[in-house]
Amino acid sequence: MGYRRLPTTDRARYLALERMLTMIGKDEFDILLIKENDMIGLFNEFGSLLDKRASLAEQKKDINTTKSVLTIKLRLYVSHYFQVLNFSIDRGEMDKSVRKLYGLQANMGNIPELSNVEQLNFWVDKIIKGEEKRVSIDKLPISHPTVKKIEQQKVELMVKQQELTKIEAEIQNNKLTIVRSRVRVDQFIKQSWNEIEAKFSNETNAIKQQKAIRYGVVYVN
Repeated sequence: MGYRRLPTTDRARYLALERMLTMIGKDEFDILLIKENDMIGLFNEFGSLLDKRASLAEQKKDINTTKSVLTIKLRLYVSHYFQVLNFSIDRGEMDKSVRKLYGLQANMGNIPELSNVEQLNFWVDKIIKGEEKRVSIDKLPISHPTVKKIEQQKVELMVKQQELTKIEAEIQNNKLTIVRSRVRVDQFIKQSWNEIEAKFSNETNAIKQQKAIRYGVVYVN
C-alpha cells in the first residue's frame, strides 16, 4: 500500500501545479475548475521566481568569473610595481628609504601580502600616495606599470564588486520571496490533493490512487 508524498523540492512543487493545470478541461468532476485562476496565478508567480533564481545565479557566476580575472590582473600590476621599485633600489637608482613612502620598511625588499581584494586595495592606495610623494622628490615616475593603470584596474574591480554586492542582495531577496511563496504553494497542493482524493473516497485504495495519480498526486511504496 503506497502513501502520499507531498513535493519536497521546488521543481517538484512546480511540476505538481503544472500537472493539475493540464487536467483542467479533462476533469470529469471539475475538481480543479474552480481553482483555475488561483492555480494559474500561483503557477506563474512561482515559476517566475524560480526562473529569476536561476538567472541571478548565472549572473553571479559571470560576475565572479570577471572579478577573478580582474583580481589576478590587479595583483600582477601591484606586484610588478613593487618589483620595479625594488629593482631600482637594488641598482642604486633610488635610496632604500623610498620604501617608507609606501608604508614599507626601508630594509625590506619583499612584496607585501596580496592574497585578497582588501589587501590589494590597501596597497593600491599606498602606491598612489607613495608615488605622488616620490615623484615630487625625484620627478621620475614608474612607468611599467603606471599608477594610472593600476588605479584604473582597481576601479574596474570595484565596479564588479559593487555589481556582485547588488546581485547577492537580489539573490537574498529572491530567496526570501520564494520561501513565502513556497508556503502558499504547499498549502494549495495539499488542499487540492485532499479534495482530489476525497472525490474517489468510495473507491478501493488501489483505484483511488490510480485515479488520483492522473492529477499528479504522488504515492510511494
